[in-house]
Amino acid sequence: PRFTENSRLSYNKQRAPATSMASFELKEKMAAATDDKMAATDDVTYDVVIVGAGLAGLSTAHSLLKTDPSLKVLLLEARDRVGGRTVSLPLKVAGGGTENFDLGAQWVGLSQHHVLDTIKELNMDIYAQRYEGKKISQIGEYRRRKFSSGAATPGPLLARLEYKLFMWKVDRLSEKVPMEDPYSSPLAYELEAHTVASYAAQNLWTQAARDAVEQSVKAVYGTDASRLGMLFFLAYTNASGGSGQLYGIQGSAQEFRVKCGAQQISKNLAKVVGHDKILLSHAVTGIDQLSQAGVILVRYRESPPCDETSGAVPIGVVTSEAPSKVVRAHRVVVTAPPNLMRTLSWSPPLHRLKQFLCDNLQMGHLYKFIVTYDRAYWQEKGLSGEIYSTGGRKVTSECTTGPMCEAYDTTTNDGSPAIVGFFTGRYAIEWTQKPKAERAAAVVNNLAQFLGIEEMKQYIDYEDKMWGTDPWTGGCPVTYGTPGTLFSMPYIRSPHHGVHFAGTETATIWMGYMSGAIQSGQRAAIEVLAHLRPGLLTEKQRCEATRTSKLREPFLAQPPSAVTWGRLTLALAGASIAVAATYWGSVGRPIDLLHRLCSHAQQ
Repeated sequence: PRFTENSRLSYNKQRAPATSMASFELKEKMAAATDDKMAATDDVTYDVVIVGAGLAGLSTAHSLLKTDPSLKVLLLEARDRVGGRTVSLPLKVAGGGTENFDLGAQWVGLSQHHVLDTIKELNMDIYAQRYEGKKISQIGEYRRRKFSSGAATPGPLLARLEYKLFMWKVDRLSEKVPMEDPYSSPLAYELEAHTVASYAAQNLWTQAARDAVEQSVKAVYGTDASRLGMLFFLAYTNASGGSGQLYGIQGSAQEFRVKCGAQQISKNLAKVVGHDKILLSHAVTGIDQLSQAGVILVRYRESPPCDETSGAVPIGVVTSEAPSKVVRAHRVVVTAPPNLMRTLSWSPPLHRLKQFLCDNLQMGHLYKFIVTYDRAYWQEKGLSGEIYSTGGRKVTSECTTGPMCEAYDTTTNDGSPAIVGFFTGRYAIEWTQKPKAERAAAVVNNLAQFLGIEEMKQYIDYEDKMWGTDPWTGGCPVTYGTPGTLFSMPYIRSPHHGVHFAGTETATIWMGYMSGAIQSGQRAAIEVLAHLRPGLLTEKQRCEATRTSKLREPFLAQPPSAVTWGRLTLALAGASIAVAATYWGSVGRPIDLLHRLCSHAQQ
């Protein structure tokens, strides 16, 4: 293991913490370089143009320039900031000051080597997420329950046992479903038609256990179990190293936080890459590989600034489309999520299976809130601040339940008390329609109800980010597969002629997390270098560069095992009907017998 147990609380303590740069300072430096770059882009052909300046895009640029600093690289970012789905905003805290809090990706775990290596390289620090104290669970039933350790489980003993056995089965099955190509699994044909909800209904007796599965799905994927494909669920679990890595705090992806906020990783990467190589507020609209031989034309236009939390364009800002501009490149890396890639114009068109993924992968709805307090009331009561809920009682006629799915203690490293939590799935979409003041009132009332502390209603500051209204993401944390979509999953990362693809959705390790975004950027950089600077790669890297181009065919055929068992099932069904017809009086109607046989086969 790369880290020892003792390193959990002392990781990098001997390093000096990275100097924090305020967001406006970064924007000023980049804006100062913009005019010079705009004049240059009309007559310069870049080696690589990268679409997006989030963790994936910046990691791509960083890897390219580390290998060959002479490469001409340009990043085009639609937002007026770097960071993508990481964003840190100041909130008022106890004592009258402000501190930055993460309203996007926030946590890292010890098995997420790509992000931890980057944090080390940038001379940054992490610190432990607090988990000491009793936790609160309200799953299915309205009564809250306290427990001491691990992730939430349902209340009744039988339901807890069922849920644990179900998650053990998920871990065992996930080992056979690789994220790189989920449909290569022998389980694919059987499970591709299932949602997590339908599979849970088939394998769980108690409603409480099914509710616990529903809560777990909402907390990680930002969608309902009735929408999430079972095959995707297993592949995602595989890419994370097992369900134990996804839920709870200790030993999981939520074990550590980044000092100065997770967006600081992107800000520091931007400094290393060079602010003069990043164009903010410039949205790519199309990619043309046919107009000029050997050169790719990337079309873009200036994009208006948006309110960071609501996604709205400020009043008075002109929103009419700016004139389109063009930049030339030998290679392009696109880091936009699939739901945004379908909005670009492509010449030639994307491969039909890549286009199928862009059209059908759905973005999750996991929206985040922060509440700051003058005192950590929950700590004084011996509580950890962790809450796991299916929403609780409805507090308004327009919303099905209360707003909260999960909450954690997000007290800063400097000791400013705060709680972070999430709206998720269909309920998040419902609460998006409510004004922020109404969401804030519902959240603090939920906190007071679950923690049993009336003082939770008296807060200093509240902020939330409804990621579904963000025009450059359209949701959070990750796109997910519904039933019937994963047969073409390898195409999500396969190159399209001279265009390569990165972004956390294309990761094969820790997909959906910051570590996955960085892994994807490093992989895309190797693919680009294999064309532009092959002599600088190792033999292992050259082999890795061709991996995404080796696609299994055909994708639409049934696995042989499924065909064989399907024929056997039909033969047995036919024989059963014949027997039923012969012994009509003794066995009942043929259809009843067939139903019984199918039930036994499923068991």
